[in-house]
Amino acid sequence: MTEMNLDHLPEVTATQLRWYDQLAEVPRALYHALRRLLRLECRQYLMINGQAAARFVSVDDARDFMQWLHETHTATFEYGHALGREYAVENHVTVQADAGDPGSA
Repeated sequence: MTEMNLDHLPEVTATQLRWYDQLAEVPRALYHALRRLLRLECRQYLMINGQAAARFVSVDDARDFMQWLHETHTATFEYGHALGREYAVENHVTVQADAGDPGSA
């Protein structure tokens, strides 16, 4: 059976930081706040259905999150696709065409 392997992706969690973790983030947050004050960098927001779901401190943080989201979505799709193909083979399901197969347009 196909195995889903996402070990290459960073661990992502949503949690409230403890006070000492918040304190450790102060220098980085101050650096980005100074950049925003000087208009060198704007704050990035993750919008879902018109509502802000997350705020990123820097453009790089937003880019890293979107890259992670893309890689995770792609890996999940490929896993589901491979699992469906295995199911079709095991259960002798006849498939007329596959969107990934070359053929006439």
